[in-house]
Amino acid sequence: MTTIDSRATSPQLDSTELDSPELDSTELTHTAFDRTSADVDSFTDTLDLRDVALAYAPSNRYIPSHVWFRTIDTLSPTKTIGLGRTNTTLIMPTIVQTDAATPYAGFDRTVTPSRNPVAQAHFEPGAYGNTSPATYVISFAVETFGPVTFTVQGLSFLPGVSGLGSRVVNGTASISVAYSSLPANQPVYAYIEQTAGARWNWYSTRISYPPIVLQP
Repeated sequence: MTTIDSRATSPQLDSTELDSPELDSTELTHTAFDRTSADVDSFTDTLDLRDVALAYAPSNRYIPSHVWFRTIDTLSPTKTIGLGRTNTTLIMPTIVQTDAATPYAGFDRTVTPSRNPVAQAHFEPGAYGNTSPATYVISFAVETFGPVTFTVQGLSFLPGVSGLGSRVVNGTASISVAYSSLPANQPVYAYIEQTAGARWNWYSTRISYPPIVLQP
């Protein structure tokens, strides 16, 4: 049986050896055959998006394009950079697995006690063609393997920002920060910082317009 040493060049392994029940699971932790998957669209949101929903009446002659196209961009381990200065920062990940069924960055605070793990996103509205104030939601799709305490931060001095503060997640969640009436020329950021708890995975950060509520 081949032993995989992450400090050296991995030997050639065929699929039959990797699927063998004789292999200890710890030896497969850092192989290129990660089957981790997650349905991020089903994750419960930590922010009540009804509080930032956009109201439109059917009689409106002009309805902005974002009524029909809610997602602006999605950042992930395989797409860390968006348009303009939109980008992802990951601090103290213990593993970044880009070829998993759902790519992820894994964090374990017990392994990196010198600095708290962080997933951060910067967003530049104007780089996506926006020219007028609008409301944006930045959502971090995470999965925890036990209770995890996050500090959620953004540009708190801006009016209309919501979702900041402390959050405890146990399982799957979309941790969201909303910026209301944000000028197109105002770059912003949001980040989640683990301050206590178990290990966790970050799958993606979705930047979107809030839900639409049609009024009579």
